[in-house]
Amino acid sequence: RTNPQYATMAPQKLLCLILLVAGTKGDVFDYNFEALSSPRMLSDALESFLLLNATAVSWNCSVQLSEYVVGLRSREEWALKMYDSNGKLPAGVLDGNLAELGSFDECLYVTKLNEEREGSSFTGQYCMGSIFVNATKNISAEIQFSEHLNSLAFSTCLPDACSATDVQNLFRGFGINLTTDDTYCQLLAERPVLDIGGIFGVTIFVCLALLMVASTIYDLRKKFREK
Repeated sequence: RTNPQYATMAPQKLLCLILLVAGTKGDVFDYNFEALSSPRMLSDALESFLLLNATAVSWNCSVQLSEYVVGLRSREEWALKMYDSNGKLPAGVLDGNLAELGSFDECLYVTKLNEEREGSSFTGQYCMGSIFVNATKNISAEIQFSEHLNSLAFSTCLPDACSATDVQNLFRGFGINLTTDDTYCQLLAERPVLDIGGIFGVTIFVCLALLMVASTIYDLRKKFREK
């Protein structure tokens, strides 16, 4: 039976309450995001993962993640941009913010060049997925919520050699249940480009919009002069 004080609570606010209560009781959801809280914490988490779970990701992915660790610790610009464009635990959850989508453009334009070591030159890859929060074990049975509410839209920026499976395994190595798919991972080279038809359509739309604005301004000026 649901406690009356929760019955009228908006779904977003209810999930926020779940996350906050879980965090105060030491739930893993709150703790695991610590790996993403700073470049140093992320580099330590990546290094530990590569030492203990290197076979959970492809060889090329592990090579590039190793370069990422080095870049973070030496505070190289490309590595800091990759970290900066990565999603973190979102702010504003009390206002219903259940998404942390990072920075799409910043991620795609990350470029790491290294001609001395094969496979260590790469670009940023933006992957979007969902993090499912297993908070029910620490929440009072009085709080009942739908299964589709206990998820957070989340995006990450990682080297381009890492597949969606690699990304999932990496986050699970952190203890974060991230679910994604190759269709939700994108590189700059795969970014959709407008064809001639698309450019023509956009141009027509912009011209019509400008014409409407100009007509409105003309009409307002005419009415003002008549007064």
